[in-house]
Amino acid sequence: MYSTLKENQLLESLVKRRKLRGLTQKQVETELGLRSLSLYDYEKGRLKLSVEMAVQLANLYHCRLEELLGLQLEEPESEAFAAELLSLSKLGVVGEQQLHFTKSMFTDPVILAEMGAMEFELQGSPLKVITESLTEKQKRNFQLELLKYINSLIGIDQKVTNEELFFRDSLLENSEVGWSEAEKNSINRALTKEYFGKSVDKHIPKKALRHFILWTLFAVALSDKELDHRELEYIEKVATHLAIKKSDFEFIKRNIMGKER
Repeated sequence: MYSTLKENQLLESLVKRRKLRGLTQKQVETELGLRSLSLYDYEKGRLKLSVEMAVQLANLYHCRLEELLGLQLEEPESEAFAAELLSLSKLGVVGEQQLHFTKSMFTDPVILAEMGAMEFELQGSPLKVITESLTEKQKRNFQLELLKYINSLIGIDQKVTNEELFFRDSLLENSEVGWSEAEKNSINRALTKEYFGKSVDKHIPKKALRHFILWTLFAVALSDKELDHRELEYIEKVATHLAIKKSDFEFIKRNIMGKER
């Protein structure tokens, strides 16, 4: 649980975290492709800091979001705000991939068909939208499978990055599901091997959910701006295991990797 977000603490923390990384405002602007003096405006409170920009800065400064924002742990009153800010269910994905991921995923015809519309304004997180029609048990089973696939991907190249861990831990800690110790252990075991769920039809009953897993795996793999060949090979195996068409796999790969490759 975190304290109320205060503007003076936020502005002081933005400057502090940048200086701890030894970066000038100009260097940050160059790294993130921002216009000249925009970081000055953020640090002076002249521009409102969006969630997307906060995530980009936290990744660049190698700190957690609450550290960037100057939030302090306290009594439970601010639990809802902290959960909304840090929850991967709200962010959709970590880092600068967030907006690209969200927009790209909702161009997927299979996912749009599941939503029952070809165009709509996204309400809530991609995870919340895609699981809206599931029962509580189905939501639990799907999120458990999703976390196992994510962990397996994270461990596949034997190089665990902070960005990947932030992605996983945010989803695990801020999920509405209360995971048992046995479930947490099963999630952790997936780090050490290639995971392929045995009950695909039971735990991932809809084609759109299987596409969502693929979109998410690509987003995790690209969260550190690198795509190892072992990560790509694992994602391809997952696509085959989930019976995703080759053409659908190529569509997802092409759209989410378009800016990077």
